[in-house]
Amino acid sequence: MFICPKCKSAILNNRCTSCNFVLTFRNGIPVFFSDTDVSSRYEEIASFYDNLYNSIEDTWNKVASRGPEFTSFISDIIIKNSPARYLDIGCGEGQLLAVVDVKEKYGMDISQKALAVAASKTHSINIIGCAEEMPFPDNFFDTLSSIGVMTHFVDDVKATKEINRILKFDGLYILGIYIKPSRLLSYYSKLIKILGQVSKPRVLFGLVNEKLKKIIVKEKKSSISTKQPIEKIYSTKELLTIFQKCGFTIVKEITKLNKPAAPLPGYHFRVYILKK
Repeated sequence: MFICPKCKSAILNNRCTSCNFVLTFRNGIPVFFSDTDVSSRYEEIASFYDNLYNSIEDTWNKVASRGPEFTSFISDIIIKNSPARYLDIGCGEGQLLAVVDVKEKYGMDISQKALAVAASKTHSINIIGCAEEMPFPDNFFDTLSSIGVMTHFVDDVKATKEINRILKFDGLYILGIYIKPSRLLSYYSKLIKILGQVSKPRVLFGLVNEKLKKIIVKEKKSSISTKQPIEKIYSTKELLTIFQKCGFTIVKEITKLNKPAAPLPGYHFRVYILKK
């Protein structure tokens, strides 16, 4: 099932048949980091995410603001494609994997701690690895997802090309990402938020209360940084250029502007449904 992430040759007895890659395990989880600069960078920053997941439970919701409604919304998009084999790239603690009902599903992350939690939530095949060097054969998956992950890729073009490689022809890639907001969109989102608060005093009180709670929690956990080691913000034009360069076409773009009821975490968040 797995191939060498570095040269894409077969793995026999946990060793690549062509290059010097050796498959290792951490608490039973296969590790597909190689000796390349990209893999080495991910190994360096994996400790940040292990510490984050150790310090904060349910980071998908508490840090990334992705609650049950959002998770269900993304899951419905995935299920509509009726995939037989599905991979969640940067799956974290497995919140999405747990609700996606697919016959064969895989999770990949750089954090051993996150995958240990994911294993307790869902019967998926989990691996430690990175999107730039994935250990899967060509045309292997019907559907892939990466929610809030592309901004943390070391090499976004290489990763997106790898995603295209392992996706079947006409397969779907579900991508969730924050974009670089235009000045007009920033003003609009702030106006909508203010109008909503003014028209609903109870909502306004609730938001203020939540803000105070977050400030208190932040003070208590001042030693815990949630600032990501790698975090890029793309314009829509930059994203389109990468999609086209890597062999993807946009089937659908979902925003709170064209789908106001969608439980997205703000007007700057986009869900792209891409096809190979």
